[in-house]
Amino acid sequence: MTEQNDFPGKSHAWLKGRGDAIVYGDDVWDMANPPYFVGSPEAFDWNSGVEAGLDEFADEQHADESD
Repeated sequence: MTEQNDFPGKSHAWLKGRGDAIVYGDDVWDMANPPYFVGSPEAFDWNSGVEAGLDEFADEQHADESD
């Protein structure tokens, strides 16, 4: 069975960043320890994924509050 990728074109680092953000929430910057060098393309992708995950997390929080 092949793994489904809901985010085609996104790197492994981006997917990890998004997942870390969903797991750790706003504490992601302190809790997650990505194995990427600062300034590397992977670090940039991880940061971008974290921002996407935090945006998704915030949207879910606001949706829960409006119910």
